[in-house]
Amino acid sequence: MDNSRRSFLTINTHIVGSQLISNMDYISSSFIQTYTMTGDALQTTKINSSTIELFDYPNSHDKVLLVVNESWGVTANAAVQNDVLSPILDSPVVSRSEQNTLPFIGATIAGELRELCAKAPIHFNLKNQLEGFEDCLPNRYKDLGYNTVAVHGAIGFMYDRQYWYPRTGFQEMLFRDQGLNIPESRCYSFPGNCDTDIAGRVVEKFATNDKLFLYWLTLNTHATYDTRDLETDLFDCRQYNIAADTADCRNLKLQKQFFYTLSQMIAGPAFSGTRVIVVGDHEPPFIEESSTVFISEQVPTFEFEVN
Repeated sequence: MDNSRRSFLTINTHIVGSQLISNMDYISSSFIQTYTMTGDALQTTKINSSTIELFDYPNSHDKVLLVVNESWGVTANAAVQNDVLSPILDSPVVSRSEQNTLPFIGATIAGELRELCAKAPIHFNLKNQLEGFEDCLPNRYKDLGYNTVAVHGAIGFMYDRQYWYPRTGFQEMLFRDQGLNIPESRCYSFPGNCDTDIAGRVVEKFATNDKLFLYWLTLNTHATYDTRDLETDLFDCRQYNIAADTADCRNLKLQKQFFYTLSQMIAGPAFSGTRVIVVGDHEPPFIEESSTVFISEQVPTFEFEVN
């Protein structure tokens, strides 16, 4: 690993402390003011998701990998998306792949609830939400005898995931500060472990479980799409007349790196027979400039099976 990746965005040199400070600053924004709200945090109406078929047929596969992919957007040019997905589309172990789009407006946590529970949040004070998670996918899989695992490179404190993930049915949680145990892995787009390093932990879970539902919330494609997190540069922005110095270009490079990492993971025997669903949490936010590359208010979905 490049030594330049061994320091965090934040100035605090204590790893967990720096993330806590960063996250506290983040959740103090107007968006997260709803953290202080009381009352039921979850709508009761079921909403559409890329995982809707899993709710109806949860035991169709012994192993399921659900990836909610940070800031993965729908491109106006389909060729751009196919380029990003090419490491999977060209993989000899992939069969029955399908791409779709899903209308969505919301934040990451809303995207998570959409896919895990087919629900939308009323507010984000989920730490105190004790009910409403009973029918979420991890609980369904746990009841069927699957091991249920959640993986995310940030700390468990972020969005109170360490509190509400178990209520959805996760038996095991791997966070930056809980379980991942890769302290040398530090990335820039958002403070946390690098997805390229987390991949090995995910492979271990698939190699050691016969019946598994694993949920992976990615991190390193987070705005502002820091290219210091780019180890493998596979996307040529110039080919599509996308300026190299834009957030659009950085996002696409980091996204293709993720799908390349995923293609390397599934090439091994541990993933044989696995059903994989990758879906964007929300459209890519762009701080520096407006985007003409991505379609607003849409997220992509991509499903395939591993031979």
